[in-house]
Amino acid sequence: MRTTWRPYRQGQLDSLCGIYAIVNAVQAVLGSRQAFSQADASELFEVLMRRSSERWGEASVVVEGLGPAEVWHLVGHARRHLRTKGLGLTFDRPFRSAPIRTLPQLVRRLGTLIGPAGSGVIICPLEGRHSHWTVLTGVLPGSLRIADSSRARRYRLSLCCIEGQEPDNPASMRVLEPSGMILVFRSHTTSE
Repeated sequence: MRTTWRPYRQGQLDSLCGIYAIVNAVQAVLGSRQAFSQADASELFEVLMRRSSERWGEASVVVEGLGPAEVWHLVGHARRHLRTKGLGLTFDRPFRSAPIRTLPQLVRRLGTLIGPAGSGVIICPLEGRHSHWTVLTGVLPGSLRIADSSRARRYRLSLCCIEGQEPDNPASMRVLEPSGMILVFRSHTTSE
């Protein structure tokens, strides 16, 4: 009898989505391969892997993944690394002190932060079926546009909720965590 199997994809055996989200956010904001090449992305990925391995241990990072505090810590290393390349990006936690109480309130705020033509993106922690990090690149009618290491492109808002507002069966939802979201946008100068 023949057994049907499918190959594993990135993320099924590792928990590196937090590091991928940082690299993907940088790529999304810079926009072109000339500004941020695959070699640049690989170099940033290596910097982030080394820093996270030194701080928390490689096995822990790969198997358990990173929480919001760890991703914020790595964003500091990404910022410093990018400055050495003459690339000035600003990273901010817009909801750290301004609580978001409803999904419509969050969606409105995301629409203003992400802005026109992808001027900024949000590194976004998710809970629900599994813990995950993704990059929000736009707000569309009824959905959020994403750049994700799993190749997903959109999250339907009907399947989203925010932390603290989970339904009885949260496994079927993508639980957005505003308190851990990180806004990324171009700096006006590299000397910030």
